[in-house]
Amino acid sequence: MLALCTACGGEVTPTAEQADSASVNALDAMAHPDSDASESGDATVSDAALDAQGLVDAPPESSQDTGLADAPFDASDGGACASGETRCFGSAVQTCTAAGQWGAGVPCAQPMPECAGGACTCSQTTCPGGCADLLTDNANCGACGLACSTTCTAGECVVTLASAPMNPRALAIDANSVYWVTGAYVMKTGLGGGTPTTLAGAGDGFSLAVDSVSVYWTSGGTNSVLSVPIAGGAPVTLCPSIAQPEYGMAVNGSSVYWVAQSGMMSVPLAGGTPATIAPGSALQFTALDATYVYWATQSVVLRAPLGGGTPTTMGSGFVIRGLAVNGGNVFWSDLSAGTIMSAPLGGGSAVTLVSGRQSPGNIAIDSANIYWAEAMSPGGVLRAPLAGGVPTTIALGAPLRIAVDGTSVYWLDYSGSVMKV
Repeated sequence: MLALCTACGGEVTPTAEQADSASVNALDAMAHPDSDASESGDATVSDAALDAQGLVDAPPESSQDTGLADAPFDASDGGACASGETRCFGSAVQTCTAAGQWGAGVPCAQPMPECAGGACTCSQTTCPGGCADLLTDNANCGACGLACSTTCTAGECVVTLASAPMNPRALAIDANSVYWVTGAYVMKTGLGGGTPTTLAGAGDGFSLAVDSVSVYWTSGGTNSVLSVPIAGGAPVTLCPSIAQPEYGMAVNGSSVYWVAQSGMMSVPLAGGTPATIAPGSALQFTALDATYVYWATQSVVLRAPLGGGTPTTMGSGFVIRGLAVNGGNVFWSDLSAGTIMSAPLGGGSAVTLVSGRQSPGNIAIDSANIYWAEAMSPGGVLRAPLAGGVPTTIALGAPLRIAVDGTSVYWLDYSGSVMKV
C-alpha cells in the first residue's frame, strides 16, 4: 500500500514504479477476490492507486431520457421516425420527413380543430359553422344552428325572466304569465320576460295558485287566504281567519285548497267559511285531480275526496319535499333518501323512479317527464321519464320551486331570480 507523508503538510505524488506496483496489486486483487489478503502483503487496495490507472468507477452522469413517452415533445424534436408517419403536437399535426425527422407542426383548424391519433378531428358535433359543443355553444344550443341569446347550459337556453324578487316563496304559471309570491309581494311577468308587475302586497306570502281569473295566495302575516285579478286590481280576502298556513296550495273550478297547521283546508272561490278536508298537523304541498286532493306530511303521502272524508295513504318517505299527480300516478320526492317516487292511483306498491340524487326538492310533471329541483351543490333542474330512467340536468343553479308547461320549465332560484329553460 502506498504511504503518504502527512507530516510534510501534503500528499506525496507516487513514483511511476510505485504506481505500477499498486496497479499490479490491484489487478491481482480483482483477479483473485477470495485470496487471503496477507498473501499479497496488503490488506486493502487504495482508491488512489486504482484511480491512478483509471480503475475506479466514475460517478454516474445525470441520466437523460430521450424517449417521447414520458415527456412532452416540441416542434424542434429531431427524433428519428418513419417517413410519412404523423403524430399530434398539441392541436397540431407533425409529419415525418423523407429524411426520417419530424417536421414542423401544422395547426388543426375548424371544422376539425383538435388533434387525436395523428390527425385533425372534431370530438364534439360538426355543424355548418364548425365543430361545436351543443351543451354550451350559444350558436348551437342543443342542436346545430339553434341560437341562444342568453346562456346555453346543458344544451338548453337558460333565460332570466326577473331578477332579485326578495325572499321568494312560491311559483305558478298560466298560458301567458309566470307568477310568484315573496314575503312582501305577489308579482308576475310574461312567459318571455319583461318588466315585472306587482299585483298586491303579500303580507308574508306563503303559497300561490292561479286560474284563468285570479291569483290566490296565503298570508302568514294576516293568517288569511286572498285573491287578486290576474290583470291587476283590488285584493279580496276569501277567508280572513285561518290557522297558520304552510307551503302548499291548489285551485280548481270551484274552490281553493291549502295546507295549514290545523289540517287540509278549502274555501269557495268567492270566499266564505273554510272547510276542513282532513285534520292534521305539519302538512305540506297540495295537488288535485278531478276527484281527490293530495297532500303530504313529512313522511306520508295522503289523499281524500275533494269534499272531505277519510284520508288514504298513497305512499311514504323520510323527508317528502315535492308532490304532483296525473291521471295514473301520484309522484313525490324524498329529500333524505335522494329518490323520486311514484305510486298508482288505483293502489299498489310505490316505485322508485330515480335514486342516488342530491336532496331532490320541489317537483312538476308534464305528459312525458318529471322535473325536480336540487338546490344542494352542484344543484340544478333535472328531468327523467315518468316511468323512471337516467336523469338529465337541464339547467344549473339553486332552484326552490318549479313549474312546467308544454314548452318550458320555470323556477324560482334561491339567488332571487325567476328563470326558465
